[in-house]
Amino acid sequence: MGTRTSSASTDKPTHHKFCDRQPQSIADLAPIGIFKSDARGRNIYTNTAWQKIWGVTLHESLGSEWLQGIHRDDVSDVMTMWAEAARTGSPFQTEVRILRSEGDVRYVRLNVRRTTLEHADEVEYVGSIEDITGLLAAEAENAKTLALQRAILEHAAYAIISTTSEGIITNFNPAAEKLLGYEASDLVDRYSPAVFHLESEVVTRATDFGAELGIQLEPGFEVFVCKSRYDLPNEHHWTYVRKDGSHVPVMLGITALRNEANQIIGYLGIAKDITHQKRYEDKLASAAVTDTLTGLPNRVLLLNRLNSAIERSKNQRKLFTCMFLDFDRFKSVNDSWGHDVGDELLRQIANRLRSEVACIESTGSHRVSIVARLGGDEFVLVVEDLRQPSDADAIAAQLQHSLAEPYQLGQHQFCSTASIGVVLGPSIYSRAEDILRDADTAMYEAKRAGRARHIVFTDAMHTQVARRLQVENELRTAVGTDQLSLHYQPIVSLVNGQITAVEALLRWNNPTLGTIGPAEFIPIAQESDLILRLGDWVLAEGCRQLSQWQRTLGAVAPRVVSINIARKQFEDSQLPQYISRVLQETGLQPGCLQLELTEEAFTLNMDGASRNMASIRALGVALAIDDFGSGAASFVALHQFPIDVLKVDRSLIGQIEHSTGEAALLHGLVVMTRKLNIQLVAEGIESIGQLRAVQELGCDQMQGYYFAKPMAPAGLETFLKTRSESSDKSQFLKPLTEDFSFAFNVVPNHAAV
Repeated sequence: MGTRTSSASTDKPTHHKFCDRQPQSIADLAPIGIFKSDARGRNIYTNTAWQKIWGVTLHESLGSEWLQGIHRDDVSDVMTMWAEAARTGSPFQTEVRILRSEGDVRYVRLNVRRTTLEHADEVEYVGSIEDITGLLAAEAENAKTLALQRAILEHAAYAIISTTSEGIITNFNPAAEKLLGYEASDLVDRYSPAVFHLESEVVTRATDFGAELGIQLEPGFEVFVCKSRYDLPNEHHWTYVRKDGSHVPVMLGITALRNEANQIIGYLGIAKDITHQKRYEDKLASAAVTDTLTGLPNRVLLLNRLNSAIERSKNQRKLFTCMFLDFDRFKSVNDSWGHDVGDELLRQIANRLRSEVACIESTGSHRVSIVARLGGDEFVLVVEDLRQPSDADAIAAQLQHSLAEPYQLGQHQFCSTASIGVVLGPSIYSRAEDILRDADTAMYEAKRAGRARHIVFTDAMHTQVARRLQVENELRTAVGTDQLSLHYQPIVSLVNGQITAVEALLRWNNPTLGTIGPAEFIPIAQESDLILRLGDWVLAEGCRQLSQWQRTLGAVAPRVVSINIARKQFEDSQLPQYISRVLQETGLQPGCLQLELTEEAFTLNMDGASRNMASIRALGVALAIDDFGSGAASFVALHQFPIDVLKVDRSLIGQIEHSTGEAALLHGLVVMTRKLNIQLVAEGIESIGQLRAVQELGCDQMQGYYFAKPMAPAGLETFLKTRSESSDKSQFLKPLTEDFSFAFNVVPNHAAV
């Protein structure tokens, strides 16, 4: 303590001798400071730790008065305790600040007691001193952290519930109280699953999670934490049961809390109320299975109900009928009076069909499963529990009579009749698609027979089936030959008019059957193993062609080729390896390839699809959802799957100029995809009105005949070079004003193949 030794050195008692050296002792090995002082507080002995704490040498410490080193704000209290110890002989302990010789302040814990020398009337004091500066700092930091944690817990917008490793609730924040209607005191120390969870939901999840993890799960707390135990993502939709018995949907994420030894000591659950999100998703899902013009179910829901009717019919041995309705002369309404009047006619037809449901069901035991609109002027009616086949004839005749009544369309009156194709089931049917196919065939037979009538599908109409078999056989021999080729349709930016990609589309020119459209042969291929061979060939040929264009055309070449992947092809576990091999063999960079998946490719097995997508994305290949809007589950995919591009189905674009519902739905998709960083492509643009509408709504890109039809490779090369050589280089950046065709160099139809 340096400068504080001078006064002590001039007044040393004769019975003590201070020196620069003291014998090494066990006390010098102690981790805390030990000292001995005389009655006036002058040090007689200090160990090594004491000297280190004060920042002095042995010479500086001996003879100095340790009380002089106490911080001036604490010295009064220490002197009082010192005096009390001198008077009573009782020891004292306190925590004080000391001023080291270097001038810095340290916090110490001080213990002092009085001793009396044997055979002498002399008093001495012994004590210890422990540096607790770091300890106090750590405690302060810990208190700060705890305060912050408490503030987060108290003010968090999400419900936070912590439990022990056995599921006993230990903490329940105010947001959880507000969400569930319980006080924290009601639930702390209670078993969590038994309080605010649906028992049925826990049982279902036990089965699902057990199957997913390959373990046996009993309904209980383990259902909630089993994934967290393995450090797997554990965020799922759950239903909370409030204190008043009402239900609230939540997104619940559960994290395992571990100690330094990585042992689980509890769990932390964070729940977000997703009521509004759920309503919005339900609204979107409803829109996906509902025809926006008429409010009737669309094809997606129809197929679902029709498949259910097939199963019930087989199980209960009852007949049902599927009726495919197409309205005669409907096109003349649009051509004569415009699409608005045509839309009104479709709405009135839908309302009349709704009214007929009650009439049909009142005439007997019949039950109408669904009335749906497929698109255009095509409607489908499914009636179950027929007593005999003639019931279908009676129902069809009743529908034709009702639908033939005049329609009042504003100032116009219009009479229309319906051509109806009828299929009776179950017969040999096992798929709804097959029934619709045959009902459609029968409907066309009714039209060919003179319209305004109904025809029941019979075996005599199997000419089309024979054609399908012929097409399939011819297709098997066509794969790998020059009968097959790829045409390419540009995808264009709605911001600057530049071509962002080309979609590869398969074409088939058969020497016997002539040109066969993909709408005919692709479905046939999808029902067999041919789709795998076709898919592999299209992928390899598309990559090869783009790689060649990049070498020969340079900057003019398309940047990306987009290739359709069928469900069976996507489900093949070897697909990622095949993609990697094709990229390597063709020299195409992964970022130049985009794969388009339809909804059915991933909705049947979402977990497997998620893994496949992750494997493909790991290669650097982009993923797109094609025909979005033609189904319901694809809305879930927006946040569940790693999607780069969303291609809106042409069914949502066809009436975009005239339907506020479709415009609102597309606007909602624009907002959602931007938040998810997904590019939105409008498909099927065929008019300037549609183009204006999708651009104003904020779509990123477009594709359609208005810009260019699919072209053979040579035709596309000419198309690209013509655009590149345009004298007006700034035209692609001009805004959409009166006419957008100049900005896109629209090619006349004869220039596209």
